[in-house]
Amino acid sequence: MAKFTFAQLIAKMFILLGKVGIVAGNVVSCYYIMKLVFKDFEDDPATDDQAVTSAVAPLVVVGVITFLVASLFIGILDTVVLALLTCVAID
Repeated sequence: MAKFTFAQLIAKMFILLGKVGIVAGNVVSCYYIMKLVFKDFEDDPATDDQAVTSAVAPLVVVGVITFLVASLFIGILDTVVLALLTCVAID
Protein backbone atom coordinates (compact mmCIF):
# COMPACT_ATOMS: atom_id res chain seq x y z
CA MET A 1 0.00 0.00 0.00
CA ALA A 2 2.84 2.38 0.79
CA LYS A 3 4.44 1.77 -2.64
CA PHE A 4 1.12 2.54 -4.33
CA THR A 5 0.66 5.76 -2.38
CA PHE A 6 4.24 6.87 -3.02
CA ALA A 7 3.97 6.12 -6.75
CA GLN A 8 0.67 7.99 -6.93
CA LEU A 9 2.25 11.00 -5.16
CA ILE A 10 5.13 11.07 -7.62
CA ALA A 11 2.69 10.78 -10.54
CA LYS A 12 0.63 13.70 -9.20
CA MET A 13 3.79 15.80 -8.83
CA PHE A 14 4.83 15.11 -12.43
CA ILE A 15 1.34 15.88 -13.70
CA LEU A 16 1.35 19.19 -11.82
CA LEU A 17 4.83 19.93 -13.18
CA GLY A 18 3.52 19.25 -16.70
CA LYS A 19 0.59 21.61 -16.22
CA VAL A 20 2.83 24.37 -14.86
CA GLY A 21 5.28 23.87 -17.73
CA ILE A 22 2.53 24.11 -20.34
CA VAL A 23 1.12 27.25 -18.71
CA ALA A 24 4.55 28.89 -18.42
CA GLY A 25 5.42 28.09 -22.03
CA ASN A 26 2.14 29.45 -23.31
CA VAL A 27 2.34 32.66 -21.23
CA VAL A 28 5.92 33.32 -22.34
CA SER A 29 5.05 32.70 -25.98
CA CYS A 30 2.04 35.04 -25.66
CA TYR A 31 4.27 37.76 -24.22
CA TYR A 32 6.79 37.47 -27.03
CA ILE A 33 4.05 37.36 -29.67
CA MET A 34 2.62 40.56 -28.20
CA LYS A 35 6.06 42.16 -28.08
CA LEU A 36 7.70 41.05 -31.32
CA VAL A 37 4.91 40.16 -33.74
CA PHE A 38 2.16 42.65 -32.97
CA LYS A 39 4.44 45.25 -31.33
CA ASP A 40 1.83 46.03 -28.68
CA PHE A 41 4.37 47.72 -26.40
CA GLU A 42 5.31 50.45 -28.92
CA ASP A 43 3.36 53.57 -29.87
CA ASP A 44 2.49 53.90 -33.54
CA PRO A 45 1.59 57.51 -34.38
CA ALA A 46 0.84 56.66 -38.02
CA THR A 47 -2.16 54.51 -37.13
CA ASP A 48 -2.93 56.25 -33.83
CA ASP A 49 -2.30 53.04 -31.86
CA GLN A 50 -1.34 53.40 -28.23
CA ALA A 51 1.10 51.09 -26.50
CA VAL A 52 -0.06 48.53 -24.00
CA THR A 53 0.99 49.81 -20.58
CA SER A 54 0.64 46.53 -18.69
CA ALA A 55 0.64 43.03 -20.09
CA VAL A 56 -0.45 41.45 -16.83
CA ALA A 57 -4.19 41.15 -17.56
CA PRO A 58 -3.88 39.44 -20.98
CA LEU A 59 -1.17 37.13 -19.69
CA VAL A 60 -3.27 36.15 -16.65
CA VAL A 61 -6.25 35.40 -18.91
CA VAL A 62 -4.05 33.29 -21.20
CA GLY A 63 -2.56 31.53 -18.17
CA VAL A 64 -5.94 30.68 -16.63
CA ILE A 65 -7.42 29.42 -19.89
CA THR A 66 -4.27 27.40 -20.58
CA PHE A 67 -4.38 25.85 -17.11
CA LEU A 68 -8.02 24.85 -17.57
CA VAL A 69 -7.41 23.26 -20.97
CA ALA A 70 -4.21 21.56 -19.80
CA SER A 71 -6.09 20.21 -16.76
CA LEU A 72 -8.74 18.73 -19.01
CA PHE A 73 -6.28 16.99 -21.31
CA ILE A 74 -3.75 15.94 -18.67
CA GLY A 75 -6.65 14.67 -16.54
CA ILE A 76 -6.90 11.82 -19.05
CA LEU A 77 -3.23 11.04 -18.42
CA ASP A 78 -3.91 11.11 -14.68
CA THR A 79 -6.67 8.53 -15.11
CA VAL A 80 -4.39 6.30 -17.17
CA VAL A 81 -1.61 6.48 -14.58
CA LEU A 82 -4.05 5.61 -11.79
CA ALA A 83 -5.37 2.66 -13.79
CA LEU A 84 -1.86 1.37 -14.44
CA LEU A 85 -0.91 1.76 -10.79
CA THR A 86 -4.03 -0.16 -9.78
CA CYS A 87 -3.12 -2.97 -12.19
CA VAL A 88 0.40 -3.12 -10.75
CA ALA A 89 -0.95 -3.09 -7.18
CA ILE A 90 -3.28 -6.02 -7.91
CA ASP A 91 -0.46 -8.11 -9.38
